[in-house]
Amino acid sequence: MAVEENTHQTWARALIAHLQTIKKAVVAAIAAGYTALKPEELTVFAATYDGLVRQRLEENPQQVAGGPRNGVGEANENAWNL
Repeated sequence: MAVEENTHQTWARALIAHLQTIKKAVVAAIAAGYTALKPEELTVFAATYDGLVRQRLEENPQQVAGGPRNGVGEANENAWNL
């Protein structure tokens, strides 16, 4: 939530909404007696998630490689926890 509030990047709000949608689908499946989501649902959820991750990487190319998490570079003063 902090990413969306502080940077106004739309992917963050969309990712939160997507994860909430997945959770609702899981709760509904369990309530209906299923032990897993349907393969078609998983495919759609995964594709949407991948698209949101790609959007995040496109909007933040400077954070893709060479950051402090892989031991290269300096700490980013503008970093946000997800």
